Amino acid sequence: MVADIVNGITMALGSAYEGYDIYTKDVEQGIETPCFFVQLLKASKRPLIGKRHIRDYPFDIQYFPERDGDNEEMMDVGDALEECLAYITLQNGNMIHGNDMSYEIVDGVLHFFVTCSVIMMEVKQEESMDKYGLTVGVHDGKKH
Repeated sequence: MVADIVNGITMALGSAYEGYDIYTKDVEQGIETPCFFVQLLKASKRPLIGKRHIRDYPFDIQYFPERDGDNEEMMDVGDALEECLAYITLQNGNMIHGNDMSYEIVDGVLHFFVTCSVIMMEVKQEESMDKYGLTVGVHDGKKH
């Protein structure tokens, strides 16, 4: 599920910011700015009634501006990301809502925080009846 959400986020960013690189894995060196880096923070699970639970996936979407320290550009991007990530379309066409959005600028990088919450249903695998055998026969002349 988390890979689907990351994919949806990167697709939303790619639509809004064509031509910008979007990274989901650590890059040692050589990034070309402007670019985004999508990072999952600490995922959690909250129980609901029955077999349902909510999975919370908080993300830190980092934006590296074209010009170092361009606070105005980062503030504009921060405001725009609130609209861009309000609804995230997954590959299967389902949409999820981005919650708890906020942003801050730290050391010349915009950090945009968004949480995607998904209600899940636990599905327990039932044992297949193929493993069990049934023997019918006659014992002592009587049917069992």
